[in-house]
Amino acid sequence: YINIGEKSGLRIEGVDNHYINVYKYAPLKGGTYIDLPLKYKNSSKGLLNIINKDNKCFMWCHLACLYPATGHKNRVSNYKPYEDKVNYKDISFPITLNQIPKIEKQNMVNFNIFTFSENNDYIIPLCISKSSYEKSCNLLLIFEDKKEDNIINTHYVLITDISRLLRNQNSSKGQKLEYCLRCLQHFYSKEKLTQHHKLCKKVEVQKTVFPTRKDKYVSF
Repeated sequence: YINIGEKSGLRIEGVDNHYINVYKYAPLKGGTYIDLPLKYKNSSKGLLNIINKDNKCFMWCHLACLYPATGHKNRVSNYKPYEDKVNYKDISFPITLNQIPKIEKQNMVNFNIFTFSENNDYIIPLCISKSSYEKSCNLLLIFEDKKEDNIINTHYVLITDISRLLRNQNSSKGQKLEYCLRCLQHFYSKEKLTQHHKLCKKVEVQKTVFPTRKDKYVSF
């Protein structure tokens, strides 16, 4: 091994060995039903987890957002009558993130996708819409890691109330807050949120990373 920075005029006379790492690309997509973590099953969390047996969880969440059910909200049967009300032409299931802009355009709906942090402690933005349609739909992409099969299953869950979902991690004691979906900062009025948007839209999607127990103290 020779550090090229130490000398000049060096030439390679031969290569004794080499190796190539190959990784199979698996795009994020939502499929069949996955149960929510226990701490998020409470109805007060603002989540609706529809029990589907197909790969259309994204579409069922979309329909549940447009046509809310009054009872047994997690049943697919509530939303089947409205299936022809949405346009999924040339869209393949399960839905991958790169298909979302096309679904937005065909249905004139903004889709914002969130997911859990590594230990399910916090919600973080994954894919925030760049469109500006009148209607928005917020979804949570959850994962189920089957290590014995080396498979990661994914599933979309409808966020019915983003304030209820996020306020616990801000200790707001039940108060309704206004959230910036790009960075998840909270505000106590829509006016403050509007002011914040002017600055936040100038940068890429952000997330707040909290210190761990080991690095939460600073020594001098």
